Amino acid sequence: MPLSLPSDHAFLWHQKLKEQVAVRNITDLHLQIALRLYALLEAGEEHITHHLLAAGRGISAVQDALRRLRALGFITWEPQYVVREGRNRRTANRYRIIMPVETTRPRPELRRRAGAVHRALSKQKEIAQERAWISPAEVVRASEARIIAAWQRARAARTGYWHRPSLSA
Repeated sequence: MPLSLPSDHAFLWHQKLKEQVAVRNITDLHLQIALRLYALLEAGEEHITHHLLAAGRGISAVQDALRRLRALGFITWEPQYVVREGRNRRTANRYRIIMPVETTRPRPELRRRAGAVHRALSKQKEIAQERAWISPAEVVRASEARIIAAWQRARAARTGYWHRPSLSA
């Protein structure tokens, strides 16, 4: 499978990866996995599995690296399926190297140990800082409402019961 990135942009792609390491959006291990993926695609490898990318590293590290690289706009993939025993079974993904469009900046939502609520609140605070007309109190109220709505959807999915709040409140 040919690379989707023109060869004259390869150097720039590598430099942008190194910038992401400098601002701590990805680690050196993630960089190594990205460069291995690039080398495999350049060599024409068609079926790139997590085990092939791991090469002595943990599978969870590979999955984390791929998730971060996709969130930063460095790669994309399409899942591939084959029919075995009458069922669709997922096989190796078809990866593509792409050039990120956003500028390099620290992205706290990519950091691994932040909880879901913390990420949601951090994102809303970041948006509020970009939009000066929204007060922090409004951001917190909106975040709390979104979190409560997500909790209600999860409860409804578990129990099959959806409680719709009354309009009089």
